[in-house]
Amino acid sequence: MDKIMIEIILEEYGFGNASGNSWKPEVYTRVCLELLKQLKQQVHPANVKARIKTLKANYFSAREVISQSGFGWDPDTQLVTADVLTWKEYLQVHFRFCWNIQLY
Repeated sequence: MDKIMIEIILEEYGFGNASGNSWKPEVYTRVCLELLKQLKQQVHPANVKARIKTLKANYFSAREVISQSGFGWDPDTQLVTADVLTWKEYLQVHFRFCWNIQLY
């Protein structure tokens, strides 16, 4: 579902349908129609808007982590990389990320 939403959002951005810091209402409608068409799943525009907000927040969180010394990005696994000690030191200061981190 996220992949379809992102593809449409990127397409709509190219069409100039971004409105300041948000999207024009017809963008959310188009995403809903496309999800119904491709996945046979009915979604309300408010849900699309909320999901885009979540994806955006996750993107900025990941970007913040990757910019720190000792962290990287593995394009094959699509995961943030760092050794366990680097993670532990980072999480002592940035404990808001602790809930969704698994150290292997």
